[in-house]
Amino acid sequence: MELSEAQRAVEMAQAAYERAEADYERAQEPVRSPGFSPAGDLDQRKETFERARISLAQAKDNLELVKKGKVTGGGSTMESVVRAPPADAARSAS
Repeated sequence: MELSEAQRAVEMAQAAYERAEADYERAQEPVRSPGFSPAGDLDQRKETFERARISLAQAKDNLELVKKGKVTGGGSTMESVVRAPPADAARSAS
């Protein structure tokens, strides 16, 4: 994944997160007024919001991995290591 691709993924995930958050907050308001949304609708919007939150976190982790070569969080570290093929493998492929 390239840096620009990772940055765009974060931007798209951020936009989806903000939209899902706003939809979820709006879905909670009608519960207090006449014509409220059914509980299933609220549950679906909450799930969409949670999925968007997770997608945003993943996109940010991917961006950090592309930029720094490693990601730390949740008590663990993930590193991206790129290795060249062994020298004899390059000769045998020719």
